[in-house]
Amino acid sequence: QPNVKPEEARAPRHSKKTTSGSQSRCRLSLTLPPTKRNLKMRRLAARPDVPDACQIKLLEKSLEIFGVPEGDERVARAREIYDAARISGWFAPIIQNLIALSGVGQFCMYCSANEPSQVEHYRPLQTFPERALDYENFLWVCDICNRTYKGNKFPPNTHPGEQMVNPLDEDAWDFFIIETQFGRLIPRFDVNANTENARARSTCDVVGIDRDNVQIRRAARFRALRKAAEDAVEDANEGATTPQELEALVEEWKAEPYQTDVADYFVNGPGKSLNRFAAF
Repeated sequence: QPNVKPEEARAPRHSKKTTSGSQSRCRLSLTLPPTKRNLKMRRLAARPDVPDACQIKLLEKSLEIFGVPEGDERVARAREIYDAARISGWFAPIIQNLIALSGVGQFCMYCSANEPSQVEHYRPLQTFPERALDYENFLWVCDICNRTYKGNKFPPNTHPGEQMVNPLDEDAWDFFIIETQFGRLIPRFDVNANTENARARSTCDVVGIDRDNVQIRRAARFRALRKAAEDAVEDANEGATTPQELEALVEEWKAEPYQTDVADYFVNGPGKSLNRFAAF
């Protein structure tokens, strides 16, 4: 698997883009060290632009935060500005985009199990107040992942471990596998370090995506999906189904709004070459 390096901390970065026709999108920039963009995480699409007026507001509010002296005063002001922005009309397109990005069934971008309801700062506002109004720092997550587990933790800055996996900017399957005996999500093994992937372990520790109730849901979805694949192979071998019907069946599996990370792993990801899914 390729090595995916953590993003460097940066201020909101917005490049300019113009589309044909009557609509246009602009991205204005505040420049800090550049960052490498990596793979997109499983079923989550690329982050779309927001309207020009929204982009400008984000920039204005970010500049206002940068104008406050560093330290507690900047953190407090960033919180005030973000809280006011979160309930304003101009922030609505951001919420709409995040909801759309959360995928089939609109599940938490971290655990894929619970209904999301909160804008999460991937880099916490408490530690990175300059990123409080950075569109690329926003995720759409559930209360359990966000408040019960993550809070202000962000390794290695404020918590032991390596940097967490970003579910919108990176491919989860570079860091995790779903094992084929019980259908549990576990960190990949890092051969060079002779231990489990450090960033995957940090993500589990901080966000709790491997907590018991979510693993139980993954295992149930895995068993159901494996049985469906076995039945489909049997039907195909008996000539009871057509290739077109099999393709439609795959789309049904992918669209089922229940622990979509499991379906993605075994239908779109590394798991499609394993177990009964290889036969399918």
